[in-house]
Amino acid sequence: MSSGNSSEKPQLFSGFSALILILAASSIYMVGGYVQHALFMLFGLLYGYAIYRSRLCFATAMYGNTELFRGILISLLIASLASYAVIKTGLNTPPSMPVGPHILIGSILFGMTMPFAGGCMTGTLFRFGGGQAKSLFTLIGLLVGNLIGAGFVWRYVEPFVDMGRGISPFAIVGPELSLALNLALITPLLLVLSPGITLRFRGRSGSAQPLSSLVSAPATLARLLKESYWPAWLGGAVMAIVFTAQFALYASLTIQVPLARAVLWLTSPILPSQENPWVARFGLREPYNDPTLLLVMAFAAGAVVASTSSKTFACFAGGRPIDYAVGFLAGVAMGVSVWIAVGCNVSGFWASVATLRPEGWLYAAGMFVGARIGLKMLEKLAGMR
Repeated sequence: MSSGNSSEKPQLFSGFSALILILAASSIYMVGGYVQHALFMLFGLLYGYAIYRSRLCFATAMYGNTELFRGILISLLIASLASYAVIKTGLNTPPSMPVGPHILIGSILFGMTMPFAGGCMTGTLFRFGGGQAKSLFTLIGLLVGNLIGAGFVWRYVEPFVDMGRGISPFAIVGPELSLALNLALITPLLLVLSPGITLRFRGRSGSAQPLSSLVSAPATLARLLKESYWPAWLGGAVMAIVFTAQFALYASLTIQVPLARAVLWLTSPILPSQENPWVARFGLREPYNDPTLLLVMAFAAGAVVASTSSKTFACFAGGRPIDYAVGFLAGVAMGVSVWIAVGCNVSGFWASVATLRPEGWLYAAGMFVGARIGLKMLEKLAGMR
């Protein structure tokens, strides 16, 4: 018993240290007048914590996990209604990105890589925060892939992307019809899946505890923070609420842009950025002065806090070298594909749909088709062993 307790102490210390580090850094930015930087770190911390707790992986949802699929749909329903309110009150408007076949092509490629990478972009981040070794190599591959995609592939993709410049489905149909489209797609799916919705928490032992047994607020809070895996709908709801605050105050959510900025900035002494068309379009920022990158880093820290507090941090142990190699190569391919689609599962699909941009559904369709193809490929490769 004592050995178990002693093995848990380093995990708890690591999670506590990550939490203190993010809060301290956020406070320093706030005191220095960098309010957006500070808030984005807090947003990232909340995203990472909630998504890890609920295991809200878009890839697993695309594979057929109905609980996770429901969680994503609920998050989109809440975020769509909230974004409509944000737009109508004039606080913000959806970002305008070129629309064209590149979205479908890139999203199919992105979906095909997910089974080999072991998850989507957010799935890789929260599993990395959970100490999973393969996700560490996938994340490294993602950074390399973003470097290749933004640094080299983009110059060949940009002319095709620009064919759709100026075409904005949201601007054409307006917020009311865009919201109606979301409701028309989300609501029937939720009604079909609703009989399986459970209001239960799964403890570390796998046993379920109904919400009705958690009568008191302290008991509910204790289970939320310490022992349970959240149901997917709860993680989705928290994600939608945090996103609403972020969108109302500043901008939509993206992951691939700050990753590309970071690796291009780090390699700028070797690869001059002045001649890079991606840099001319998206710009470079120092990592410490990029709020979106700070959000991504805090996202990973939030997952660390969640995994260590629930005593599920894997310490990057286990796994085989072949799995690491596959994860790395899949991460590279995924990092390249996001600069063909100009978006990942978050910015291309979730945040697009959440901000009432119809093209997000095109990304979702491509990602779903790609995931099915990737699963079939993985099954065949496994059968050949």
